[in-house]
Amino acid sequence: MSVHPRNVVLALVLAALLAANALLARPRSEAQAGGPLAPGFDPAAVERIELSAPGAEPLALERGDGGLWTVVQRGGFPAYAFAVDELFARVRALSRSDRVGEEAAAHDAQGVGASGTRLAFEDRDGRALLELVQGAPPGLAAGCNVRLAAEVDVYRAPGLPPVPVSPAAWLDTRLAVFEPAEVRALAARRQGQPWLELERDALGWGAPGPEGARAQRTRVERLLQVAAQLIFADVLALEAGPATGLDAPVTELVLELKDGERVTLALGGRADDGAYYATNSGWPRPWCVALPAETADVLLAALEDVAQGVKR
Repeated sequence: MSVHPRNVVLALVLAALLAANALLARPRSEAQAGGPLAPGFDPAAVERIELSAPGAEPLALERGDGGLWTVVQRGGFPAYAFAVDELFARVRALSRSDRVGEEAAAHDAQGVGASGTRLAFEDRDGRALLELVQGAPPGLAAGCNVRLAAEVDVYRAPGLPPVPVSPAAWLDTRLAVFEPAEVRALAARRQGQPWLELERDALGWGAPGPEGARAQRTRVERLLQVAAQLIFADVLALEAGPATGLDAPVTELVLELKDGERVTLALGGRADDGAYYATNSGWPRPWCVALPAETADVLLAALEDVAQGVKR
């Protein structure tokens, strides 16, 4: 019995439809394997980052003058630039290669539901460039789970650790930025009274004048190293008012650099938790920060050590 040509054509069409259906039915992770989660995401276009999580203080980072990032909730204090750049790099590296869920009902268990952290990246006009939800459920070895806020599919992101949402975690917490080798003179005051004055010369360090007292070089160098490594905990206020004790600092250290720039570090009173109120005259605003007691005590001890080592 012969087969009618029309039936042959119909059979071929049916086979083609079945093949197409099989391709469409493949898991989306296979079809999209290796593709970026956020194709076209351009960090250079981002002017504002908003991070939020249930029960946490809100966080907004904004690109300020000269492209420098600032922390909005801390009065525009400079953000740690490396941390922002690292976040951009990790977000750009997100891919769809490991899809672990595709049901909205599973989002809470996967950490990307109501308890997840939301990351929003906006341009200068406030338009959303990218919105993500991330979370790390118990037992996750590294990184997190992540999804696009407008999608239900969830992906493993081993290269993206949970992003901190505390404003303090993004601050550039260096109290002063200078190179110890660039300091040519220093002066210290206690309760507003002169305490120590030294200049760098060919022999090391000594008080001004031909008959000035000499200081031990190693002690002065240690003091400068300590001052250059001071790390504060958080920004407490936008102005160093009387309540901080910085209107009449307990201790001041003035460093004069070779280019004529001066850096003045001041310690005021102590907060309830024992931290010292502190500020840096080189900041564009008189921010008041919390310098942990153990850190401040190391600085004060180094100052005392230099003073005691001065010989005539």
